[in-house]
Order: sequence, then structure tokens, then C-alpha cells
Amino acid sequence: MIDYALVVGLEMFAPLSYEGFSSMQLLTNNCVKPFDAERKGLVLGESLAAVFFSREEVQHSTWVFKGGISRSETASVTGSKVDGTGIFDVMQKTLTVSGVNIDDIDVVKAHGTGSPMGDVAEINGMKLLFQEQPSFFSFKPYIGHTLGACGVSELLLLMESVDAGFIPSTPNFGKTDEQLNWSPLQSTMNCHSGTFLLNYFGFGGNNTSLIISKRVS
Repeated sequence: MIDYALVVGLEMFAPLSYEGFSSMQLLTNNCVKPFDAERKGLVLGESLAAVFFSREEVQHSTWVFKGGISRSETASVTGSKVDGTGIFDVMQKTLTVSGVNIDDIDVVKAHGTGSPMGDVAEINGMKLLFQEQPSFFSFKPYIGHTLGACGVSELLLLMESVDAGFIPSTPNFGKTDEQLNWSPLQSTMNCHSGTFLLNYFGFGGNNTSLIISKRVS
């Protein structure tokens, strides 16, 4: 057991990463449109972010890390199983280790890259977990896909948003994809506390989910 942990996420522009995504035709030449019927791909972003953790006995906080799971399903080199089973598995295990019921989840921070197959896999995974569509959104239209900094950056953005009293909408969404039939938040949602599921689904089916909650101070 340790008293404190400093977690840092860093991603700067790397020509090799850019060329790799470009060669696989995963980059859009327009804007990022997560879950939209006309999504064309992602935009790479840069970020430096840091979050400071401590045990409850050491320092009280209104924010609590409930738990998380990371799994690699190795379905393909570039992503998760399109049927969403790998994504479902990591989210379900996260609920179990966190001691959280599915009905306790107020909002889902989706990975939401805007890639054609990635968004399908993510929605299919959520449909296996949720009986009804939850409130969900993506930060990618705001900051791009920050790759190695994505986990910490989007965690902090969610916390700062809730501290400010809202959950952001997902920009650039205009048309529901009939294959998905689920749509992200289209307007700002009032929110001052709650329990939140954060999803990150990367190359090779490297899937991570975590749950955080904010208590009313």
C-alpha cells in the first residue's frame, strides 16, 4: 500500500504514429464525428496531463476511484471484436471489481474515436451491457485522440466538467447511424455528482474501463 500516486499521460506529435494511422486510412480530412452515420475517422491530438491519487485514510476527496480493468483480447492488430464481446467483457468485469451495479452508472464517457469499425464495436459492447441506451458522450471532437495521454486527459476533463456542473455534448453529430441506432448526448447535461464509467479501447483490442464517482460534498 502506498499513500500517494502521481499518474502522468503524455502524447506529442510523432511522425511515425501519424504515418501509421494515415496508411490505415483511419484519419479524417474533416472533423471528428463519433457515432455519426458520416464519420470518416479520427484526428490525432497532443496532451500532457497528470492526476494525483491518495488513499482515503490519507486525504479525503469528493472524488473516488472505484476500480478498473484492462484486458487485451488480441482479436486483430488494429481493434476490438466488431461484435463488442471483448468490450462488454472488460466493462462487466469493471463493474464487478468496483462493486457497482449497472443501474448506478449515470453517464458513460465513451472512447468515441469516430472510426467506422471502432464505433460499431463500442456500441455493440454497450448494447450487451445496458438494457437501455445510457447517456454517453465523447471528448475526441474537443481534443482529438491523444493516444498515450487519452486516459488521464479524458479522466480529468470529465472531473472538471462535473465540478463545473455539467456533462458536455458531443459536437459534430448530425445523423444517426442505422447500424448503431444509438446517439451520444446532443446537448449539455446538468450534473454535479454521480457515478461514471470511462472507456478506452485501443489497438489490438487493448481495452480498459474504469469507474469513478463524485460524492456530494
